Amino acid sequence: MGYANAKIYKCPKCPAPDCYKSFSSDKDDNPKCDNQDCTETLELLRHVSFCDCPGHDSFMSTMLTGAAVMDAAMLLVAANVDCPQPQTAEHLVALEIMKLEHMIILQNKIDIIFKDKDKLKLNYKQIK
Repeated sequence: MGYANAKIYKCPKCPAPDCYKSFSSDKDDNPKCDNQDCTETLELLRHVSFCDCPGHDSFMSTMLTGAAVMDAAMLLVAANVDCPQPQTAEHLVALEIMKLEHMIILQNKIDIIFKDKDKLKLNYKQIK
């Protein structure tokens, strides 16, 4: 299982998207903007944590423990296998029980079946 975290900042002066910056979590909470001709102090918007919870049975309890403090989730689904896999279904049930409102589903490994449009569309329908 993998884990990483970061801080996301916004410059109050610079226009989007250049106003947004991200740094590792050990970065000072009040860094200066590094855009040209800007000396503003960046405002900390939020801390973000990324936890890779592989779809293996042995990691399900770890995912549930971490899910207790989640605001959102990204579910990565492989395009070259039928969906849902048993562990994917378990993860979705867990997220539903937690009433997690923000979720992004990503279709991965499209390059493996890119030439087979029918299989790609079938996988997309399975995900939906």
